[in-house]
Amino acid sequence: MRYFIAKTVSKEGLNLMFGDTSNDTVTVFDETWTMATILEFLGVEIGPEKDQEIPRGLSQFEAVEGDFDQNVFILNL
Repeated sequence: MRYFIAKTVSKEGLNLMFGDTSNDTVTVFDETWTMATILEFLGVEIGPEKDQEIPRGLSQFEAVEGDFDQNVFILNL
């Protein structure tokens, strides 16, 4: 599992949503990030015409063959 959390999410909020997670699976992002930034971090490139803002709330993306190798959770509050 790979977790991306907004810098506005506290450690307590992270633990509340996902339980105790290791620091190497959590990436903190700020307001300058977009979905393309997260996908690039995972090794997936998309064209700028398909880029979009990171949705608010909790998002989950399941790994699909050839896309990336881990399920991804994004918490953006």
